[in-house]
Amino acid sequence: MYTKIESKFWRDEKIRNISEDARYLMFYILTSPHRNILGFYFLPILYACFDLEWDEKRFKKALDELLKEGLVKYDFETSVIFICNYLKYNPLENSNQVKSAISKLSEIPTTPLFQDLLTVLEQSDKPFMEPLLEQLRERFAKLSETVTETVCQTSNSNSNSNSNSNSNSNSNSKKKEINKERKEIAPDGAVDSDESTDSIKE
Repeated sequence: MYTKIESKFWRDEKIRNISEDARYLMFYILTSPHRNILGFYFLPILYACFDLEWDEKRFKKALDELLKEGLVKYDFETSVIFICNYLKYNPLENSNQVKSAISKLSEIPTTPLFQDLLTVLEQSDKPFMEPLLEQLRERFAKLSETVTETVCQTSNSNSNSNSNSNSNSNSNSKKKEINKERKEIAPDGAVDSDESTDSIKE
């Protein structure tokens, strides 16, 4: 596949404001062998480091600059990268490209960045885009359901934990009351342990 890169790339204010490493990384991300027709793809840090012959520290420093400038978005949990303006310069032109995009989308791990991609694609008024939009909405809906379920489970877990904590606290309070009663019954040890126990039971 090919990617359109405008000649004004080098004169862009954001590109001129970043370091040489960050510019090189941005150019790599645009032309990476791992990229796809959406500019939204799986890019583990180790893949990029191998291609660039960089260590991880150097890569992350350059990536941080791109993130701060809003040139890309990166999900560190799923290793998915999104080139923010990719579809502006490389729009999907027909239904065949949309089919290809849907196929590529199925290969990408579920990520919150689906929302960012969806926001960009929804700006298009081309009818042939609808199947891709539907597919993306379905993936994002599943992600939302998973997040909601996780939050509920966490909430229930915290509730049970608090309940157990209160139960333990009440148990400790009862033990203190029992010990206090024992002292009042036999402050000088005059009553033996069996009699003390019977008094408490009553």
